[in-house]
Amino acid sequence: MKIVMSEVHNSRLVLREFTDSDVDPLYEIQGNRDHMRFTFWAESSTVCESWLRRYAEARRANGFAPWTIVHRLDERVIGWGGLNLDPNAPGWRTEVSYFIHPAYQG
Repeated sequence: MKIVMSEVHNSRLVLREFTDSDVDPLYEIQGNRDHMRFTFWAESSTVCESWLRRYAEARRANGFAPWTIVHRLDERVIGWGGLNLDPNAPGWRTEVSYFIHPAYQG
């Protein structure tokens, strides 16, 4: 039995599949070199979009991929994360990856 979910809601957040409109707000986070200093930093919006799409496309093959994280009250994209198989490191196993806008951490 395969369960497919396109969104998950709780009182504060919506977790949903990546869409084209997520690129700019996610680049605002991923393009911040200081904030992303311990993980992948996107040097441009184009690089960010390519990186995000590779993960989103992996959902079809793997049945899972990181979610876009939306703050329910603001209806603002504030991050990205979840289970994934890194398309850039095919020998690795399933891992958890995430990044959250600095204003929403804590």
